[in-house]
Amino acid sequence: MAAMTAVALPVPRPRSVQTVTRPSVQGQGQGQGLIHPSIARARTLRRRRVAALFIGLLSVAGLFQVAHLGAALLGGGPLTAPEEPTYRPAAAHVYVVQPGDTLWSIAQRVEPGADPRPLVQQLSAELEGAGLQPGQALTVP
Repeated sequence: MAAMTAVALPVPRPRSVQTVTRPSVQGQGQGQGLIHPSIARARTLRRRRVAALFIGLLSVAGLFQVAHLGAALLGGGPLTAPEEPTYRPAAAHVYVVQPGDTLWSIAQRVEPGADPRPLVQQLSAELEGAGLQPGQALTVP
């Protein structure tokens, strides 16, 4: 039989913990504190997350400022209707005053069969107390 020979295998060594030294702070003397690498990585990761959060918040605040500035430059504002319309109704017609016309006769001609008083009052307000002149254009609904 063959003789067995012993082979020496390398024995695994326990991993040594690498330490990171931090600089001494005034008042702590010259001693150096040792920080485990996993703790150092966790602190670095935490600092990076806080910085990313801070930058993100600044970016969002900046976007709101840009949006507000853009709305101001482009004439944006609250979406409310003006209190008094600055336009005439789309169904308005123009009536040219003829010689001998009165507000009452115009109201009866424009809305036959209806009560002429509301239209007479509206036309009177449009004229602001001035009299009718032949050839004058009146806006009637």
